[in-house]
Amino acid sequence: MKLFLASAFDKTAALFFERSPETAQQGRVLFVANAADTNEDKPWIERDRQAFLKLGFEIVEADLRKLPAQEFARLAEETGLLHVCGGSVLYLNSLLKRTGADAIIKRLI
Repeated sequence: MKLFLASAFDKTAALFFERSPETAQQGRVLFVANAADTNEDKPWIERDRQAFLKLGFEIVEADLRKLPAQEFARLAEETGLLHVCGGSVLYLNSLLKRTGADAIIKRLI
């Protein structure tokens, strides 16, 4: 698994796949939107979803508040592509540490 940091996937999808064309063949993305849990209005999440759908990806939703660590690890390995939407970095960081997803992501990268 590679790491690609962007502030808006809907605006950078072409660049991502230009730099990592083999990723476009995977067809599935593990989609984590929990960083925006603390926001009422979060239009960027739907824009990112639509960007993946437009590219023909199947979206596998992962709510870290509900998904056991083992299931998150399995899905991350199966999809091969993890997308973490923006929002509160502090909230996301605490959630990643509390669930153990941070260690899983580090191992996969």
